[in-house]
Amino acid sequence: DTWASGWNWNKVFGNVPDAAIVVAPGGQPRPMSEMPVLMLDGTIDTSSNTATFQTFYLLSSADVDSDKLTDNLYRDAAMAPGNPYQFLFLDTGGNPIQTNNVLIFPGQQEGGGPGTNQLNFVQFTMFNPLTHRIQLTYNGAVLAERVASPNAPVIAITSLSLDSVNQLISLAWNATDADGDPLFFTVQYSADRGESWTALKVGCPWQSLTFSSKLLPGSATAQLRVLASDGLNTTIAYSSV
Repeated sequence: DTWASGWNWNKVFGNVPDAAIVVAPGGQPRPMSEMPVLMLDGTIDTSSNTATFQTFYLLSSADVDSDKLTDNLYRDAAMAPGNPYQFLFLDTGGNPIQTNNVLIFPGQQEGGGPGTNQLNFVQFTMFNPLTHRIQLTYNGAVLAERVASPNAPVIAITSLSLDSVNQLISLAWNATDADGDPLFFTVQYSADRGESWTALKVGCPWQSLTFSSKLLPGSATAQLRVLASDGLNTTIAYSSV
């Protein structure tokens, strides 16, 4: 598998609470802070007409950069009718409950640009909790599909140590999933008690990480967090400040 790079993640994710009002699935206005948000990540191969889903992350709105979320929602709503690439959200009965346009990375067109047939997407959308299945379709044909499992991962940070001589930080955690799904982890650092986050490692399958502290801003309120995803359901563990 491949995962979104740390650069892409940091362009997408942050933690900027926002009091904006959105129209929830079903048409009821709700504060954005009360709505779950799904980050969709993947690629489309236009030569074979196939698509691959990478790790999705299901988060609260408070864990997402509100400006980027608003931008994604606006771009989706403003897109002209007829976009061939769509996300289709289905409930347990197979009934469609939500659709969204796939937002291809800026500058890419169908065909992927010179020398490539790959289109990439990383985008936010509001998430309807009734969702059981997510499909990416091209003119109605299903290219990729993901089913939401019943249980979210369980995760706890087990150790955190600093090697001041070598300027290394070692972090370990324990995570399990009742559904037996493979888990992927993203580790983030905050120098301001969780007001903003920088990705250190994205989508790794390991349950420990050692990294250099040389380029991290020093802070008396520094904090780490680990996001565990089973491909969709997500749980976050935080270190002490």
